[in-house]
Amino acid sequence: MDEQLLLQISKQLEELTVLLAKQQKRPWGKPGRPTKEQDVLRYREKFSESGKMQCARVTGMSIKTVSKYWDLYEKNEKRKA
Repeated sequence: MDEQLLLQISKQLEELTVLLAKQQKRPWGKPGRPTKEQDVLRYREKFSESGKMQCARVTGMSIKTVSKYWDLYEKNEKRKA
């Protein structure tokens, strides 16, 4: 094949690839996966008597991650009141 033809085909493939990649991005209006913060807060709402270690076991997060968001529950409750 001619080098010019190969170059033209290559450029067209590159343009198509970029267009397809742009189409596959998630629209911002749709919710994605919940954050770890949201997971911890939901756990605390459902199991208020439970502790950090149990939360870490159930959610599969590390104890450090759970501890990071654990006290936010009380702050959110104070805001609601």
